[in-house]
Amino acid sequence: MGWDCAVPARKPNTWCTTTTWRWTMAGSIWERMTRWLGAQGDKPAAADKTASEVERARAFAREALAAQRVGRTRPIRYPDSTQLSGQGRPDLFDPALKHRSDAFRTGDPAFANDDDRERWYAARASVQAQMLRAIAHSPWRDRLVLRGSVLLHAYLGERARAPGDIDWVVLPDTLKPTDEAAREMLEDLARLLTERETIGPVRIHFDRVGHDDIWTYERAEGRRMTIVWSLDGLPEGQVQFDFVFCERLPQPPAPVGIPLTEGEPVSLLGASAELSLAWKLVWLQTDMWPQGKDLYDAVLLAEHCNMPLRLFVDAIRANADYADWGDDALPDIASWEIDWDNFRIEYPWVEGDLEQWKRRLAAQLVFSRG
Repeated sequence: MGWDCAVPARKPNTWCTTTTWRWTMAGSIWERMTRWLGAQGDKPAAADKTASEVERARAFAREALAAQRVGRTRPIRYPDSTQLSGQGRPDLFDPALKHRSDAFRTGDPAFANDDDRERWYAARASVQAQMLRAIAHSPWRDRLVLRGSVLLHAYLGERARAPGDIDWVVLPDTLKPTDEAAREMLEDLARLLTERETIGPVRIHFDRVGHDDIWTYERAEGRRMTIVWSLDGLPEGQVQFDFVFCERLPQPPAPVGIPLTEGEPVSLLGASAELSLAWKLVWLQTDMWPQGKDLYDAVLLAEHCNMPLRLFVDAIRANADYADWGDDALPDIASWEIDWDNFRIEYPWVEGDLEQWKRRLAAQLVFSRG
């Protein structure tokens, strides 16, 4: 079934629970997001771009950040999981943290030259690879289902976004983040991932592990954990892990070979490409703050696979506000209000505006019966 099928009317309460609620937040998170509270420096460009592409990306980042640089009335109070700031890192609105007074994390730092930039991203990829390998050989392997940008590299290769964080769904879906078993798991993972003090020339700071609650008002509640690493002569970095609890999987996970930047791939439980696409569409349709990265990923996934409509319907009905979603109802792409500017600041080399990417998704999205 192609995109020509009729799209559903928005739920009667959608405007009230999204648009109205957003603007009642004026003077709070929503207003601060649009004002940005000032951010300094350039966004580093992708390592595989030509010099002209790099310069275009940097020029966009400079203009966007300069336009949003306003006088701060006070410093941002970062969440505990945002352990690094300054050094050209932009402040990025993060809807997973919107229960906080300052719902911001920081982006990647700016660099003095391309060599430093390439060394920093290579170091981060090395740390991520070793930590994924540690989890793959841990007792927790069968309790964690991988999703997000790390998983998308298994399906999309180099077309996928460079992973800045590592996302997991925790099994079983009856486990709550406040349960003792959940706390024990996170504590053990923190110990496991900081056992190695060094990964090559990179130092792992076992004494700098940050934790935060995430998605407390939306989606499935979760926990964020960050671990700081450093390499001589470069800005520090942090690896971010997001764990969500009590999320029912509309499709069983399966082992997936996850490619790493060094060594052999590792086998981890992962969501299928089709379920990954279904989740992206659900978030874009239902989130109070739809994110540009989800639209970008959805387009690439739609170009990669056909998704059963039943899978999308099951996924969206898991949201209590959409439990009555119709059996044949499609996502209403035209109505989506997405924070594309925030995405472009973090990924300035992505070309095209929001409407172009929405049209691209509509053109590529094909549902199958099943």
